[in-house]
Amino acid sequence: MRISKLAKRIGSLFLITGLVACGSGSEDKNEAPQLTVAGEFTFNENTSANIPFSVSDDNDGSITPTLEVISGSSLLDLSASSSGISFSVPEIHENQVVELRLTATDNEGLTDSETVTINLNHINKAPIITSSYENEVDEMTAVTVSYTVTEEDELDDAPSVSVAQIDGIEVTDLVHDATVESFSFAIPLLTEVKDDLIFEITAKDMHGETSFETVTIQANAIVSQLNANIIAPTNGMLHDAVTCLLYTSDAADD
Repeated sequence: MRISKLAKRIGSLFLITGLVACGSGSEDKNEAPQLTVAGEFTFNENTSANIPFSVSDDNDGSITPTLEVISGSSLLDLSASSSGISFSVPEIHENQVVELRLTATDNEGLTDSETVTINLNHINKAPIITSSYENEVDEMTAVTVSYTVTEEDELDDAPSVSVAQIDGIEVTDLVHDATVESFSFAIPLLTEVKDDLIFEITAKDMHGETSFETVTIQANAIVSQLNANIIAPTNGMLHDAVTCLLYTSDAADD
């Protein structure tokens, strides 16, 4: 009788020990991390970017994020921390798409991965035009206007440049030399005391972005020349009037 009770007690002890052991085993079971991140992002060139993500795990060890470029350019200086991907978007020649594989790995080698698409936008900038010239010039004088066209997009080809007169007394000998970034002409003989000669410089880049620069030069008549232009015909008119009066007086005397 006593032996039977003892056996029951020993059996109960083994049963309790086994249950505790089973419980401990379930608590030690490792689970793979769960990675959460949006599937697509868009960034402009020449900007700093960050892609946030989160990882849930069983809190029994550290999580290591790794990155792999699946497709597209590898120009991004990618860096992954425990909560995000950071990088700088450099200047690019055109829009680009980069696909990444983000993987979270726990301390026992279990992983979870997600694919991220990054759209990189090229922002086109119009050329910058600056000009240099004399604002006032006398008539019958040679003029040279110098200019500089700066292409903001370093990877683009040089812009095309044109020059046209848009107002003022017509210039017939306009010469434009884009290779030395200048145009020249001679101020014609004026029929007024002064006249504004207005020109427009146009620069267009390879993407069609266009800039304009207006050049205004005040042309001044030389006073002595202007007087000669006015007095000469006036003296002729006076001569004709005097001759007419003398002829009429002589006819009346007769």
